[in-house]
Amino acid sequence: MTGKGVVMNKALKTVVAIPLLIGAGLILYMAVWAVQYRRAAEPLQVLDLRAQATDKPYYVILCAALADNPIGFPGHCYVAWSEREPKDILALDSAGFVPMHLHDQVPSLWSNVQGTMVDHAAIGNTRNLNALVVIVDADRYRSSRKLSERWRHRQFQTGVSDCVAYVDDIAKELAVKTPPRSHKFPQDYLRDLKAINQTQSWESIAYHGFLDRNRLMRHGAATASTYPR
Repeated sequence: MTGKGVVMNKALKTVVAIPLLIGAGLILYMAVWAVQYRRAAEPLQVLDLRAQATDKPYYVILCAALADNPIGFPGHCYVAWSEREPKDILALDSAGFVPMHLHDQVPSLWSNVQGTMVDHAAIGNTRNLNALVVIVDADRYRSSRKLSERWRHRQFQTGVSDCVAYVDDIAKELAVKTPPRSHKFPQDYLRDLKAINQTQSWESIAYHGFLDRNRLMRHGAATASTYPR
């Protein structure tokens, strides 16, 4: 083989090897992600921000879970609302912010695409559910719902204006302390959100149907509610 042929052969091997290495790297990354984010969900956390304990409680639940696909990547953040003690997240009003079109998910990694609100966002997004339950008064509750509607036609960009940014905005409207959230996976953001509010809140796994019933039973969870009425 001539010197030119050797060079061409090496170049061809390089061209073939690059996508194979990228593919192998992606598979390894997805495998690590699948293990990391399929760990048992933490107990949900409750944060009471009412000025007066005698005020009627309204509940805004800030959630993160595996996404609605077979491996759950990359996770999903959303918000649920209830005017009475929440017992089953699937029965609550919930909303999440996503790209309007499925084919925009990849371009949204580097550019703005049209976003939209998905109602009933909890459906399909409860695996490894993690949540901060925020108890507020009527005014905060209503203002958070109005803010949610203003997100309905915003532009979506991953890591900038995405489902995490949406939940972060709602949290700020409720006067919840928020951590840095840029380019975080949903479950990482929710874990940090709970940690930064830990001194003002308490943990509870006594939540009717909100988390996986079988897991709660294995841990001997109580069935009585711990929420103010």
